[in-house]
Amino acid sequence: SRDDGHSADVVFATLQETRLNLTEWVTEYASHCRGAPLDCVLFQNARREGARNTNSRVRGWVEGAAAKYNGNLKSMLAFGSSKFEEDGDATLFGRLTEATVAGVPVPNPKK
Repeated sequence: SRDDGHSADVVFATLQETRLNLTEWVTEYASHCRGAPLDCVLFQNARREGARNTNSRVRGWVEGAAAKYNGNLKSMLAFGSSKFEEDGDATLFGRLTEATVAGVPVPNPKK
């Protein structure tokens, strides 16, 4: 809880280079925290999102290699469903490139 005694409405966390299996963690949290103020948790794995949002096999391979070199980034967003609602049609994923390999911009998944 916050200093004023109220629960947070939203919590965001970014985990760099973690091996934590977020699917298992979120499933366990959801089963133990029903009715909690933060009852919804969304998570994202930058490496997987990059693969889903790439049409080119070569680009996918280069991005996978970059993720292994740079490390992966996982993010979680927890919120109360009584105050917020997920927009299932919206997407929030982008690539910030910092290098070019063989003419292909290579993103750093931690950015």
